[in-house]
Amino acid sequence: MNASFIKATAIALPVLFAALPARALECPVPHVLPRPGIITETQPQIREYGATLAGNDTGNAVGVIAQELRKKYPGVTDAEITNFLVTAYCSELKAEGYDGARARTRIKNFADRADRLVAGAN
Repeated sequence: MNASFIKATAIALPVLFAALPARALECPVPHVLPRPGIITETQPQIREYGATLAGNDTGNAVGVIAQELRKKYPGVTDAEITNFLVTAYCSELKAEGYDGARARTRIKNFADRADRLVAGAN
């Protein structure tokens, strides 16, 4: 390969990817098999948590839900709680019709915040 081909490819690929339609929002799948330290909630419960998390008082909701989950699932790790919260939040955004980069940015920001809040709620 010559240098001009590599340079042209490096310029063209980002342009081509930007022109592609946004990918559908893919959310983590909740656990369905109960095991110690694993959160297994029903879809209606997940939707309820997601609606609460997508509300205006996310910080408070994260702490309250984390405490509920710790009581219901003794020995659950902070990482498992955060994963569950992200699953619920993502599911709610998807149900509300969010998609693409905007939704992924919101989920990443939520995950970062939830991770800090869950660790601080211990």
